[in-house]
Amino acid sequence: LTDYSSRQYVKDIVSGADLAWQNLIGKTSKKPALVIAVPIKRGDIIIGVLAAAMTRETISDLVTTYGEGRTGSSFLVDETSKAVAHRENAYVIQQQDMSNHPLVQASGQGEPKRVEFIDANGKKTIGFATETKLGWTLAIQQEKAEAFAPLKNAQMFAYYMLGGTVVVILIF
Repeated sequence: LTDYSSRQYVKDIVSGADLAWQNLIGKTSKKPALVIAVPIKRGDIIIGVLAAAMTRETISDLVTTYGEGRTGSSFLVDETSKAVAHRENAYVIQQQDMSNHPLVQASGQGEPKRVEFIDANGKKTIGFATETKLGWTLAIQQEKAEAFAPLKNAQMFAYYMLGGTVVVILIF
């Protein structure tokens, strides 16, 4: 048997929370995991804690399968800004602090909005981030040039059509 009483999710449930979660390294699996817990009650008395754990690899697979184009990606950080799901699995394993990422900083400022920034590779990037009900941040990002390429192509097509129209009118 393993004693989990030192875990924050157990302490939260014992203190009266109806739901608790914790982003942690599993005691038995030794892998990054998300644990969600609820109280087991007899009447109004808590007699135990029921907890379910999911490795963050599973969460990462769900979140990081988003990929728009060549540079589009998404990531998820917990309420302490530690990476829960990221394209770079090392960020998840090391519980990388993402609090300085522009999208994480923007997520706590209300409604999701477009954020433009220079990414770690020096590329102009745009993204959106939103805070979940758990206080976590879900973010998507893509290099700006790639994101706006379809719009630029449509604009160039419109210019060619306008030029062609002017030439036809001049001929008539």
